[in-house]
Amino acid sequence: MPEGPSIVLLREAAARFKGKTVRGVSGNSTLDLACLEGRRVRAVRSWGKHFLLEFSHVSLRIHLMMFGS
Repeated sequence: MPEGPSIVLLREAAARFKGKTVRGVSGNSTLDLACLEGRRVRAVRSWGKHFLLEFSHVSLRIHLMMFGS
């Protein structure tokens, strides 16, 4: 199970996607992720145990199901 520092490593690895355009989206979500296709990634951030991909009008928050302090 990943810990807090793993989120920082994920953010650093995903930083290369900043400025890139999303070509396809898939995953387990209750929301329609298709709205992200064609959007440009404006920022890649982490906040606590949350990983964030920011777009012009929406942010995608990913929680890797880590619990504890």
